[in-house]
Amino acid sequence: MIRLEGAARTDVGRVRSVNQDAALADGALGVFAVADGMGGHRGGEVASAEALAAVSEGVTAIPLPSGEVLADLVRVANGRVHRRAAGDPELAGMGTTIVAIALVGDPFAPSLAIAHVGDSRAYRLEPSGGFAQVTDDHSLVAEMVRTGRLSAEEAESHPRRNILTRALGVEATVLVDVVEEPVVPGRRYLLCSDGLFNEVPDARVAEVLRTVSDAEEAASVLVDLANDAGSRDNVTCVVVDVIGDGTVPTGRTEIRPTSVRPSPPLPDAGPPPPATPISAVRPAGRGGPVGLVVAGVVAVVVVLGVAWAAVRWYATSAWSVVVDDGVVVVEQGRPGGVLWFDPEVVERTDIRVEALTPADRTKVEEGFTAGSLAEARSFVAQLSTSGSGSTSSAGVGSR
Repeated sequence: MIRLEGAARTDVGRVRSVNQDAALADGALGVFAVADGMGGHRGGEVASAEALAAVSEGVTAIPLPSGEVLADLVRVANGRVHRRAAGDPELAGMGTTIVAIALVGDPFAPSLAIAHVGDSRAYRLEPSGGFAQVTDDHSLVAEMVRTGRLSAEEAESHPRRNILTRALGVEATVLVDVVEEPVVPGRRYLLCSDGLFNEVPDARVAEVLRTVSDAEEAASVLVDLANDAGSRDNVTCVVVDVIGDGTVPTGRTEIRPTSVRPSPPLPDAGPPPPATPISAVRPAGRGGPVGLVVAGVVAVVVVLGVAWAAVRWYATSAWSVVVDDGVVVVEQGRPGGVLWFDPEVVERTDIRVEALTPADRTKVEEGFTAGSLAEARSFVAQLSTSGSGSTSSAGVGSR
């Protein structure tokens, strides 16, 4: 049976005094994750630990039923971190990134799901040697690169590269990116915090993953490389291998494959009942006046249902950039709402409305409507550079 095996290593780095990263590498559960916390002396450490605990404790089936279930576990983690922060003034404002990987679907023919929020990354190494980043960073500079306003080289040294556009625990709800892809035995995945990729070039990371066969050793080598480069941040690596046979790789702790018990045999129900001849089935009549009334009611219900669905689609198919409590926020929905469908805040920036130019202030006060979340984020990113003398940055968190 297909299974995942892996190992994790996390380190405080050369500059920080507290490690706010956390790692999960549980082969028995088939779930692996990295979280990079933020928020004061204690907040980040608590946020990352709470998030991974919520994911680990939420696994009730191996493998998980679907990638959306993995995303749901991340949403549960978001609520747990958010409630913990709301209940403790010392933890107010804390948050964390998260990237998680798990087998999902049919135990005999599973897929692999990756869910993430923030800028912790997942990379994939193919058996052929090909290496690629799987996740898209939820950060200001990444949005600027994707929209062509910044080159990848400029992003590496941009002063706002630590500003996140999405983080776990900052709001009561969060958007979770999740992808499912085929399981390929021999593939290797790397989950890591920005403490690795900000210090070690992708080419060097790929070289280590190709040449160091043991997952635990590979994770340690990568962390050591980050530390050798100065490691200005905490650094965490989880190396995950897709195993397609019954052997245990040398040097790794044995991980028990998931056992799948066959369903008990069904009791003998006897011979099937005789089929009803087609000629014996009569078309149903209208049923007189009562039937007409019922048909009319059903028709009305159908029409109302279609109308409700159309209104809901119109109300939620747009994104808006507006002002909430003096700061710029991104909402799903149209400014002011439509009928009983109110817009929902999905991302909160730290841009104060009074810091904007008069023209931009008017736009957000009236409500800027976008056709997609990416367009809304692009508009916000432009606001962050258009203020007169403002030092505000678009983002929901920074480290």
